[in-house]
Amino acid sequence: MPPAYNVQFVNNLASHLALAALLPAALVALIYGLGSPWWRSGLGRAIFAQSLSVVLGLALILARRFFGDYPGYEIAAVSVYAVIFLLLSTVVVVLIIERRPTSLTAQRKAQHGNRNPRP
Repeated sequence: MPPAYNVQFVNNLASHLALAALLPAALVALIYGLGSPWWRSGLGRAIFAQSLSVVLGLALILARRFFGDYPGYEIAAVSVYAVIFLLLSTVVVVLIIERRPTSLTAQRKAQHGNRNPRP
C-alpha cells in the first residue's frame, strides 16, 4: 500500500528544515563560543556543549541526506555520536553539581529565606 503523502516532498522538506536549523544552531555555538567566557562556569560549559552537540548532530544528518552513503559515513557517525554522548554527559554532570546545595547556599537560605540576599 503506497503512503498517503508524497514521500519525495516530505524528504525534501525534511532536508531543507534541517539545513535551515543548522544556521541558527551554528550561530548560537559561534556567538556563544567566541563572545562569552563559557569556560569559566559549569553552566557556561554545559550551554556550549549542548550547542555543539546540536550542530554536530545536524551536520551528520545533513551530510547523509545530501551525500547518501558516502565513504566513511559509519566512522563519522560513530565519532559524532561518541562526541555528542561525551558533551551531553558533561551537561548532566554540571546540572547535577549545580543543583546540589552548597553549605554557603544552605546558610543563606536559612538566614534569608529563598530570596537572593545580594543587592
